[in-house]
Amino acid sequence: MQVVPLEWEDKRARIEQTALALFLQNGIENTSINQITKQAQIAKGTFYLYFKDKDELVRSSLVHQNLKALDQALKDSQSQGNQTILSWASGFVTALMDFYEQHPQILCFVQKNKDLCALSTFLESDQALADTPSIREFLSRLSAPKESDKLASMRFIIMIDILTSVSYLLYSGGKSENREELRAMVLDVVLRLCKRNAQPF
Repeated sequence: MQVVPLEWEDKRARIEQTALALFLQNGIENTSINQITKQAQIAKGTFYLYFKDKDELVRSSLVHQNLKALDQALKDSQSQGNQTILSWASGFVTALMDFYEQHPQILCFVQKNKDLCALSTFLESDQALADTPSIREFLSRLSAPKESDKLASMRFIIMIDILTSVSYLLYSGGKSENREELRAMVLDVVLRLCKRNAQPF
């Protein structure tokens, strides 16, 4: 395994965090590499040591932010004493929907750029899984006996897509009259996806 110098990790993180802030403020199309490097206080050549182009940076920063939120929601849920997969998933739904309610700009950004925030690529990366221990553990507990890792990952992706889509409907300026009912419906669907021998819908 290649050891990455700490200073490199710091610069990469600084570029990603700066880019994400500018993307949220100005939109992806209206943010240039020049703006990012100026705001991050790095040379333009340094940018290209870490990223091939802006598209690669967009994917990296969006996926990283989304994964951080998912991993933290799973960690928070587990720390509440949720030991079974069903109680853990239930706490996760609440934590993630609460996060999206408190950060609607991130939710809108993720929802509008779904193709760039695809979890499928991440779930195939050993390094990314190593960086998100709560997601890794949740996936290992989600897998049913004789079920492939790929199928368990697909169930997780479906859960996240449902959570993100419904949260977007609830928290992107829409009316709040059915919030609790919709949250209960999302929880029901997620719990069904978590059951190892779930009955067909």
